[in-house]
Amino acid sequence: HASTIPGEYLLPPVLARFKAEHPGVRVILRVADTSEVLRRVEAGEAGLGVVGSAAGSDLASEPLWGDRIVLLVPAGWPVADRIAPEDLGDLPLVAREPGSGTRRTVEAALGERRVRPRVVAELGSTTAVLEAVKAGLGGGFVSERAAAEALATGRVRSVAVDGVVPVSRRFLAVWHPRRALGPAARALLEILRDETGSTGG
Repeated sequence: HASTIPGEYLLPPVLARFKAEHPGVRVILRVADTSEVLRRVEAGEAGLGVVGSAAGSDLASEPLWGDRIVLLVPAGWPVADRIAPEDLGDLPLVAREPGSGTRRTVEAALGERRVRPRVVAELGSTTAVLEAVKAGLGGGFVSERAAAEALATGRVRSVAVDGVVPVSRRFLAVWHPRRALGPAARALLEILRDETGSTGG
């Protein structure tokens, strides 16, 4: 199980390597928001998960990839390349759903500065947020990895928020500390460690 950014952008090449090294193992990747992945691992429905935040969870975790969350706006919007945190209240924003790791991370960063963004729409995926930003519905906080293609096309641009955005985070492998990982999950975790340079702790 994986949350949206790892499941859609980071894990597919890792799974290709896993499948090449373990051709007899059937690969099934379920993508859900971070809260759902954590719930499934905690309940024993999944042995291993990859998420953008494990805050509030008692699961064992290991950092994998680094990421930055950026604020994107439509290319033609009259917004400076750098704004003060209090200026966020003037921008209409589209946001991920409450269970999203991206949203959790952004809300924590904004909460430290007592900033309340003006959310005009909640959307259930990163792709939906990107498309809404391109269409001009509002700005949106998105993983820099997920935003790379949209930024390259010039249809959106990134805006820094002084002292807040971009927000750095790490994607994490998570598992239940009192349940042994099965052989396939252990093998996948070893490949994740190798691919990301993680040292296993």
